Amino acid sequence: ASAIMPGVLVLIIQQSMLLAICFLGVSSRRSPLKSNSVAIVIGKALCYLTIMIVPCVFVLYFIPIIFTFPMNGNLPDLVVFFLPFLLAVIFFGMTIQHIIPDRESTFLLIVFSSVAFVFLSGISWPRYAMSEFWQLVGDCLPSTWGITGYVGINSTGATLAQQSTAYIALWIQTIIYFISSCFLQWKDKQN
Repeated sequence: ASAIMPGVLVLIIQQSMLLAICFLGVSSRRSPLKSNSVAIVIGKALCYLTIMIVPCVFVLYFIPIIFTFPMNGNLPDLVVFFLPFLLAVIFFGMTIQHIIPDRESTFLLIVFSSVAFVFLSGISWPRYAMSEFWQLVGDCLPSTWGITGYVGINSTGATLAQQSTAYIALWIQTIIYFISSCFLQWKDKQN
């Protein structure tokens, strides 16, 4: 349990956020706001980020205490690491909400993708044993890098500098998904 469950906790946070963001985004698509697309995306992201602080603290800090999972990491390192993770998930959700046709499809897409995300993250199947295509798909998901960094910092006691690859990858995803969500928000306003 202590080997797989910490990674699953990160995946639970991602999937919960994606469900909420996509469900709200698909629901509000019919009435776009009359503001700058970048301002809308940033405003929504700050709202989602603020709402997710308490659940993240509970899931990532108190659940491991309750179930006595190893907690060898430095708390400030975890907080700094999770900022780009949460932002990457938020902007990823704001990007994929544009490909979901209706609210009901949100549940199908997000819930059924959870099992695939577990495998792509490398916690249940080693990433080096996957083909390059599946490694690339996994690299595009915030949960892959979030799980790698969280398990490395919290379970094995690694520092943020030792998890710099995952940290930098999450910032890259944050930037890419921010740009794509702004573009898709702008495109929705044009229609």
